[in-house]
Amino acid sequence: MAQHKFRIIEDTLTGASKDLSKCLDCFYPAYNRNGFNERNLPFYFAKYFCSENNGHAFMEIPYINKKTGILSNRIDCLVYNSKIAIFIESKRLYNKIKSEEIAKDINRLGVGNIRYILKKLPITPKPKRIFSLILAETWQQKQKNVLEWWMTGRSKRLSWSRKGYPTDWLYSNLTVKEYEKSTLYWLYAYKELKM
Repeated sequence: MAQHKFRIIEDTLTGASKDLSKCLDCFYPAYNRNGFNERNLPFYFAKYFCSENNGHAFMEIPYINKKTGILSNRIDCLVYNSKIAIFIESKRLYNKIKSEEIAKDINRLGVGNIRYILKKLPITPKPKRIFSLILAETWQQKQKNVLEWWMTGRSKRLSWSRKGYPTDWLYSNLTVKEYEKSTLYWLYAYKELKM
């Protein structure tokens, strides 16, 4: 069962996407068909969250690699204040391989890894609520295949699997910027973790 929308996350996504849209009016950091680096997604989210919620942010939060026993794995971003902590993984979503990588990221954002991080790297004061968030971008033309697949799990033109995409996460999207031939969307999914 999908979760209900959580206001701080939704407001931050909306504000951050508007900030990025304004930036793109002044600077377009891509050539031809290549897109923007996925690092921009948590950057804009963190920037807006911190400015609007008296928050803090860190990139590349380490956690244990169970195969090697070394702190060599990383979660892209953590934003937090006294009320909420949000662990974020980000991707550009444009093919089946990237959809499979997102499924792996969802798994990485599970309770076990987040509990480990919070035990080894406690936040003071401890936030009341903990969330995991996947944030992806996609460019769509008239045929909104990736957007349709993200929201419904199906698309007439894509045969991507939903394996690894839990049904108890909230899935949604935002229009970031419309251009003449295509539109930039943010796709996102999140879940509150019971720790």
